[in-house]
This record gives sequence, C-alpha cells and structure tokens, in this order.
Amino acid sequence: MNATLEIIRKYLATELELSDEEYISNLDLLENELFAPDGKLTQPISVGDLLSVLDDKSEFDGPSFQIIHLAERFETDEYISGLIESSDSFIPSCPKWASIVFMRVLNDDESRAVLVSKLRGSPRSSRARIVQLMEAIENESYEFLDRTIPVKFAAREKGDLN
Repeated sequence: MNATLEIIRKYLATELELSDEEYISNLDLLENELFAPDGKLTQPISVGDLLSVLDDKSEFDGPSFQIIHLAERFETDEYISGLIESSDSFIPSCPKWASIVFMRVLNDDESRAVLVSKLRGSPRSSRARIVQLMEAIENESYEFLDRTIPVKFAAREKGDLN
C-alpha cells in the first residue's frame, strides 16, 4: 500500500476521536497533504485508491463524504475514468457508498455526459457492474430514471449485455 493511502487510513482511524474543531483541522491537513493550492494532486494516488478506503460498515458518514469530496477534486474526465476502472472492486465491496458516489455523478450534467461517453469503450465487466448499480439506484428512487437510462443504454450499446 502506498504512503498516501496510509495517511488516509490513519486519518479515518482517528476521526471518531476528534472534536468538531479538530475534525475541521484534520480535514484541512488531509486535503493539504494530497493537493497543492492550485488544486493539482501532489501525491501518487488515484480515484480508485481513494474509493478503496470507503467502508459501508463505517459508523459515521462524515469521513467517507470527505473522501468522496477529495476524489471529486480530480478533473471530471480522470474522475469518471477512475470510477469506471475501479467499479469491479468498488461496487461489490461497498455498495452503499458506490450508490452515493454514482448518484452524485448522475446529478451532475457534465459528469453524467462523461460517464455515458466513457462507458462505450469500457470493459464488459465494468459496464455490467455499472448497469447493475443503475438498476439498484432506480429501485431505490424512480426519480433517477431519466438519468440512469442513458447510462444503461451506453453500457449496453455493444450488445454484449442484457
């Protein structure tokens, strides 16, 4: 495991012991550890690396949302590519947070358009996982149908998925 992931895991492990003031300070430290003031990534870490620390069994949501916010700081193209590349491991290991992450993508027009575009050239296994997740999101809330249908259509375009 790389040193940056160790920093993130240490941050998550100590998060529950912090006061609100320490929590905000700790978030700033983590963000400064990963990103330069100009928003450029300073550590060798990927979207998949960040998402790999999410845990559906986590007692509190705050630290997990902070990890998602850090992942969302990547350029949209890189962020969506990372989501697709990590989908085979991320979605089954962490379905609650995978659903939240993808709902956030679906709610952003630019991110959703990039997802639709990139899915067309993605591996079958990733497309299949994402279709399953889109169906789970639809089952959770029919209000997402207008956003999930284009994603599922793009994923199935090659004709190798049901």
